[in-house]
This record gives sequence, C-alpha cells and structure tokens, in this order.
Amino acid sequence: MKKQGSKNDETLDLKGLKIEVSQADLDALDTPDQADQLNALNASNFEPFGLRDDAGVNARAPSPPKPSPQDLAPISLALESSSLDDQSGDAQTLATQSIATQSGPNAPQANHFDDIFKDLDHLEELDDRDHLDQLALINDQPRLRPTNQGVNRPPNLSRTSSDLKQARSRRLDRFQPRPNSDSDRQPTPPKPSFFWAMVRVMLRGGAALTIVGLAVALIGYAYLAQDLPSVEGLKNYQPKTVTYFYSNDGLIIGEYSHERRLVRPLSEIPPLVRQAFIAVEDANFYHHGGVNLIAMVRAAYHNLISDTLQGASTITQQVVRSFFLTREKKLVRKLKEIILAFRLEGSLTKDEILYLYLNQIYLGQGAYGVEAAAQTYFDKNVESLTVAEAAMLAGITQSPEGKNPLKQPQEARSRQLYGIKRLIEVGAITTEQGQAAREEILNIVGERPNPNTTVAPYFTEHVRRLLAERFGEESLYNDGWRVFTTLDVKSQKAADAAVARGLWEYARRRGFKGPIHHLSDPEIEPFLARQAKSLPEEGLNPNILYQAVILNKDAAGLDLAVGSYPGRIVNKNFDWIGQPRAKKLARGDVIWVRPLPLTINEVDRTRALAALTEGRVPVRAFILESRTDVQAALLSLDLATGAVVAMVGGRDFRESQFNRATQSQRQPGSAFKPIVYAAAMDNGFTPGSVLIDGPVVIDDQWTGKRWKPVNSDQKFLGPMTLYSALVASRNLITIKILERIGFEALDKTARDLGITTQLPHSPPVALGAHGIPMPELLSAYSAFANQGLRVEPRYVTRVEDRQGRVVATFEPVKHQAISSGTACAITWMLRGVVAQGTGTSVKPLNRPVAGKTGTTNDASDAWFVGFTPELATAVWMGTDELKPRAVGEVGGRAAGPIFLYYHQLVLKDRPIVEFQLPLDAQLAPGGAFGICYKAGTVGTGISETEMTTSLEEDFLRAETMGADALNAGERNDLNQAPPEETFLEEARD
Repeated sequence: MKKQGSKNDETLDLKGLKIEVSQADLDALDTPDQADQLNALNASNFEPFGLRDDAGVNARAPSPPKPSPQDLAPISLALESSSLDDQSGDAQTLATQSIATQSGPNAPQANHFDDIFKDLDHLEELDDRDHLDQLALINDQPRLRPTNQGVNRPPNLSRTSSDLKQARSRRLDRFQPRPNSDSDRQPTPPKPSFFWAMVRVMLRGGAALTIVGLAVALIGYAYLAQDLPSVEGLKNYQPKTVTYFYSNDGLIIGEYSHERRLVRPLSEIPPLVRQAFIAVEDANFYHHGGVNLIAMVRAAYHNLISDTLQGASTITQQVVRSFFLTREKKLVRKLKEIILAFRLEGSLTKDEILYLYLNQIYLGQGAYGVEAAAQTYFDKNVESLTVAEAAMLAGITQSPEGKNPLKQPQEARSRQLYGIKRLIEVGAITTEQGQAAREEILNIVGERPNPNTTVAPYFTEHVRRLLAERFGEESLYNDGWRVFTTLDVKSQKAADAAVARGLWEYARRRGFKGPIHHLSDPEIEPFLARQAKSLPEEGLNPNILYQAVILNKDAAGLDLAVGSYPGRIVNKNFDWIGQPRAKKLARGDVIWVRPLPLTINEVDRTRALAALTEGRVPVRAFILESRTDVQAALLSLDLATGAVVAMVGGRDFRESQFNRATQSQRQPGSAFKPIVYAAAMDNGFTPGSVLIDGPVVIDDQWTGKRWKPVNSDQKFLGPMTLYSALVASRNLITIKILERIGFEALDKTARDLGITTQLPHSPPVALGAHGIPMPELLSAYSAFANQGLRVEPRYVTRVEDRQGRVVATFEPVKHQAISSGTACAITWMLRGVVAQGTGTSVKPLNRPVAGKTGTTNDASDAWFVGFTPELATAVWMGTDELKPRAVGEVGGRAAGPIFLYYHQLVLKDRPIVEFQLPLDAQLAPGGAFGICYKAGTVGTGISETEMTTSLEEDFLRAETMGADALNAGERNDLNQAPPEETFLEEARD
C-alpha cells in the first residue's frame, strides 16, 4: 500500500480498491465527538430498531445536543472494485455505489446509513464472503448519524484519537484485494448449510414470537382460570358415598347411592394394589409435577398416525377431571385440566392425590373406588386381592363399562395381562410372580346381589321414603348416612315364607287352571333367553313363583328350565292337580313353579359363573304351583318398643313396588269391631252386658237412606253378652253398640287408639266399612296388648353421618290410649275369638294369642289382626282392584294361616309368655280363659234385656219392610251406597 496525493489528501491504493480520504476526514475522526459517534454506531451493531445497551436490550436513549456544521467535516468516500465476485450481482452493485455526505445549509439530509440499515435483510442473500467484505467495509466507515438525530453515548467510551487511528488501520487491512489469478486465490470457506441459515432466521424472529406466544398464553390462562374451582376443598375429601341401612343385628339390608363408593384410607390399600394402578396408568406419578408433557406429545403423535386413540392423562389429571370437569374431548377442557393438575400438585402431596384417585375412580358395574370394585367383582375386601385380581382392576380403568370381566371377559383378560407385564417392568413383582398371576383362575362372582331387593325390599323402600322426606333425597344418596333400622332379619324371612305359603295354599284351593300357554319347539329357546335376562344373578328365590318351560316328561316327573336354570319336578310335587290334568302336561307348556331351597351340597348360582360356562350348573328341584291375582301384606311390630320387625308389601317386589302394608287404605271389616267395643267399655258397657242379636232397621243420616244390616250367616241369635258377640263377630250387636254410645264417643276412642283418618258418621263404619292404613290399625291393637299403652310403629332407631356422629334418634313413642281395664277386657275377648270364634285357624300356635278376623262385603278383602304378649301382627289379602268376591274367603281362612305360619317361625325358640292381668281388672268365669272386667264391674253394665220396648220396635220395623226384606237382593239394595260412598259396604263376618 502506498500513499498518494498532497499533504492534506491521501489516496490509498489497495491493489485495485482505491479509497480517497481527505485530511479533513482524518482530522475529524480524531475529534472526541466524532469518536463518540463512531463508538455509538459500532455499539448499535446495525440494529434497525434502535441502539443496544450493555444488557443486550434494544433501546433508544434521549438524543444529545445536535453538533454544529463546524464540528463535522465533510466526508467523501468512494468505493470502487473491479475484482468483486462475478457471481454476486448485488454485491457488485453495492460495491460501486458512491455515498456522499455533505454539510452545510444547502446540503441534502444525510440518511444513507438508514438506507444501509434497511438493506441489511438483503445481505442474507449475498455470498457469505462478499457479505463479510461488504460488512467490513461498512463497519470501517465513519458511521455518522445525521446531525438532526443524535446518537447514544455508550458509558464505556474513553478511547483516544490514536486508538481510533489504529482501529481504522486494522479495519482497512481486512479489505485486501482478491487475487487476480486462480493460483493466487485462497481457498473459499464453505457456505453455511441451509439448516443454519434457517436457524438464523428462526432466532431472528424467535424473540418476537416468544413475546407474542407468552402474551397469548397469559391471556389464555387468565381466561381459562377465571372460573376454575379451587382445589383446596379436596383437602377435606367428602366424596359421594353409600348410605347403608342396617338391621337390628347389624346386617346390611339396603344401600342407596348415586355412586357406590366405599372409601378406604391409603394405609389400608395394599402397596401391591397401589403399584398396579400406578404401573398401568402413570408410571412416573411420583416424578412429575402433575402433567407428563412427553407422554402428551407421544400420545398426540400416536393419535395422528393411528386409528386408535391413546391417552396421556396422569393420575393427577384424572383426579381433577373426576372432581371438577367432564370427559368431553375438547381442547378447552384439556387446558383447564392441565391448569388444575398443576394447582393440585401444589396443594396436596402425592400420597394424598393417590388416595383421592383410588377412592374416586370408576371401575364399572356401578363400583367407584377399589374397595367397591373388589367387592363387586371378587366378593372380597381390597386387602385380600391377589396380584392377578389387582392387575385386572387396574386394567379396567381404560374402559370401565367396556372392558370389565362381566361384560367383556376377553378384553378384561387382555388388560389384566398388560397390568401384570407392567408390574414386572416397574419391579413391583418378580417374573415368577407374574407367571403365577397369569395362570391364576379368577372367581368372578357375577352381578352383586342388591340387598334393596333381596332382604326386605318393601321395608327398606319405606324407610328410604321417610328419610328422603326428612333429610332430602340428594343427601340420602350422597352423604353416606348409616341408618340403623328396627328390622329383624329372622322375622323378615319368616314373614316372607309365611306370606308365600299362604298365597300358594290359597291358589291351590282355587284349583289348577292349566298351563299359562304353550310354546312350539322353535319358540322355546328364544323364550328362555329373554327370561334369563330378567332373572337376578343372585339366584332364584324360594318364596317367589317363576314361569318354567317343560322340556321333557317321563314316568318319574318333568324336566324344565327357568331361564338359564335347569330343573325338575318329581311326581309328588305336582300330583295335587290330579292325574287327569297331570297327564295333559307336555313339552312346551309354560307353568308356574316354585324353587325348593338349594341343599347344602349344591353350588350357589352367585358363585358359579365359571361352572355355568362348563355346563355344571346344579339342577334345581321345583314344585308345580298355581297363581292368582291376589296380593298379600304383613306388618309386625314389637309391643315393648313399637319397632317394626317385619314387613311384606306384596307377593313380589320385582313385579310391583306398591307397598300394600303402608301405602294403601283398605276396609278392615270386622277387624275394626274391637275399637267399637273399646269405646263401649269406656261408656257404660261391660263384657257381660247383654244386647239382642235381632233385626234392626236404621235411617242413615249420613246418606239419607234406610239401612237394614244382617249377620254374615243371616241368622239372629237373640240376647247375647258382648263377650260372646265379639267372639262370634255378630254384626247387629256391633251396630247397636254404636247406636247407644254415638259417633262422638267412637271418634274419641279411635283417635286415642291412633286412628287419624276421619271416620264418617254412618252406621256401617262400625263394621269396618271405611279405609284405614294398616300401621294405624296395628297401633290400635298394641294398646289392647299393652294394658292400654299404645305404641307407634317405629322403623328407625338412629341415623349417623359418615363420621359416626349421631344426627337423629327415634325413641319409642307411647300413649296411654285407654284404661288398662278396658284393654284387658278387649284382650280376653280377642283370646276367645282365637279359642272359640272366627279366628280358630290361629289356635295351633299353642301359646297365648289374641286376634280378630275381618272380611269385607262380598269377600273382597280378608284380614287377621292379632297379637301375642311379644308381637302384634296384621295380615291382609286382597286384590289391587276392588272386585266383588276378589278373595272369596273369610279372613280366618285366607289371612289367618299367614299369621299362624309367621308366629310359628318367629316364636318357636322363644319361651311361652302369658298375658298379664292389670291391677284395675279382674277375671270372671266364662270362655276358655275367663272373662276380664274392670275391677268392680262384674255383673253390671248396660243390658238391652231391660229395654223390651226398643226390642219390640226393632222387630216391628223389620216386619213393616215386608217378608222379603231379608233376601239377598233386597238386602243389597238397602245397603247400596252411592259410588263415592264406598264405606257403606257391609262386613260379612
């Protein structure tokens, strides 16, 4: 390099690159202001959006004072190059440009550096070598901002003029001319790859995109999080749990819930079960912060390239989804789930989250949580699960309804094998343990028996209604109450058996009507398949009748099937229908049968699903039965406490849930007469009072009609004591008692005895021609047995919440309804009814018992209400539709045997207890056990034998009605009531 020109001007000839620099230019560079400007421009690094400070952030500082024209000498710079790479046209164009900056009032604005800033983007397209040459050239210029803009002064500027000259010399040395020949040319460095070029572009735009992305994320988070629930409530976990009903000895007789969940502390859930769910669902559960991002990306990729969907929700995400969100497959829901998962991880420990998960998760068949699932599928508690069972439960989580062992056993088996494999992979079990688990044969119990429909369905449903009314249905189904009831399971079983037997015997008395219908051979299999779907998995109930199809007939009996249950009837169990009818039975006939109880050596159906697939289901023994449309109900309570120990509301709860023991009001017939007699005892009558059993005609003020009642046998027995009249259930004597005491006296006694319904002031009410709920009638009878102390029926003893705190108690409620003397008189009369009167069907009980039969007009309803010193029980038979002669039998024959069978079963192991004579009563000779009077009233009381005028008037009134007044047609006309006044129906016994 050599210098040319004058003293004031220097020309630098750099082998083809000619640069002319004036001395003024060089001197100007030595000035501190211009040095500052140069450093400021270097510090800017050509940032198009402003200067860069020491921290690397773009910023524009306030402009310093504008320098004067004298401070900035004109600079003229010309660039010429004849050896630029021919391959870069843009570079040649740029290299030959002439940039001039002049100062002075008439000079144009100097903005060529702004143009250079604008052209920086084009440098990316140049050859990298040319790019570096141009950039070095540009860097070496005295980069001056226009005087009207000003520059930032970096805080570290302290260089002298000589320093700047040395820097300028170093920069010029970098611009050596290129060789003129190929031999002189140095090797060209390789061009950067496309990848790195893209990286530069991405980095250049990354900052802006990151800022925008963060802004969008923050806005999205604020939007999604504004209505999200707080996870803090899960610290006090109060899940929806089962409300249990317990019998008086602690057995579960009912359970009600929207989600069948049995909460177990994590310490009671074995580590094996915990590891099974973690291995299958979230192997990194203890190592992530709530969300597994890698798993989410992997699942998203899998879902894009595959037809099957793969999830990536962690256990934490599943917990928040279960408690706070839905399962809808939407991005918004997923984002909310992620936010809540992070929050939950910050609020609870991992063990606390796992505790929630294992108790909250749904596992099919209505089971929520591992404890409920263990009971549902394996009939055992969670701590008793084997490796194979735990793996199967963990596998169910993928599709609780579609891959459980009851609905899809093959799918469930596949998921179980996967669970075992995962347990081995995570080291929870050994390979040998895994192989043993694969070979284990599971005992799946099938559909779990529902105690609501198997133990005491009418009773539990009645209690459910009572509690739902008091606490609310949602609370009953979700809050996990523990309801301790009064039901005695032994008594309930006795009641079920007694009602069933009474109905079977009644149907047999009505006769065998032949097969229900006949099926052709192609129709048999579809019929049984449909029937099997409606039968309970827990097995057949020996107290219920089922339709069966005869499959074969031989000399020893009949082969048949009830759904999937094969069975057989031997000859002795259907010969009651008679040989002519028995011979007509054939294959395809559908008949009513009753299953005999399974013997101890037979396998219960609930434990025999595996045997079913292998054809090893035991053959049941059946009895041929007949069935009518008659229903029956029974209610029994403990006389000491009023506790209802047994209830039957109909012949089959599956067929009809209407509870005839509590929800109906049927006419009690003559079973109401003891209430009339009790009113008489408190209004001047005694058991020894005499009334005339003779015809009477009554003008009914209630209906405005004349009524002439009769006895059931249509006979008149003349003068009778009240004791004998009640024993024989004479209608006319009861009507005369009501005439003597009046309706007001009857109303008072009835109210005292617990009859809440308003009794009509019409004479037929004395014969029970008005509907009364069974519990009220039974409560009234309890006063007779308890020496005048009436007890109200009680169904619940106490209610506890899920923590075991007692929230409600139900103590016995007792009322002194009548005097003990009156109660004693009625009790001894009712003992006579059983010993000598209409209730002799109960006499085989062979222990102290009292009761009264009841039969309504045309035998449409039949009753027996009675008591022993321990229990009071009411039995009803009839049809749901009021039809003449619906039962066709009196109460002693239809309902009495049910009362007998029940008490025989319940009391067979109890000692015999005698009725106690109260202090204000005394016994007089008479009847089978004597006759009880109020103390001091023997030989006293109102007697009709002294009222001859009245007696003669009664006969004369009857005579004036004509000789035909006693025939059935006339009597029915006289007793005919308006359609809305059904209480006028006449009692028949």
